[in-house]
Amino acid sequence: VTKGVTFPNGTEFRATPKGKLFNGTVQSGALVVSGTRFLSPSAAAVSITGNSVNGWIFWECKIPGQDGWRLIKNLRKKRSL
Repeated sequence: VTKGVTFPNGTEFRATPKGKLFNGTVQSGALVVSGTRFLSPSAAAVSITGNSVNGWIFWECKIPGQDGWRLIKNLRKKRSL
């Protein structure tokens, strides 16, 4: 989505700020949350919280064909998934 990291189409994102669950999915290179396309995880996080947020520590993702959810900040070093 950004910062040199490419998430495959179908990658699921989730976050639970203040106990409320938000979901998103990568579609055509963008993170789609509640029908809105975002070009960065941080932009999507800001739209949810209304505050400046580092999306790389806000979101977890589940990559198609892989098990489990992971914080996306832990995937930055790999660059392409």
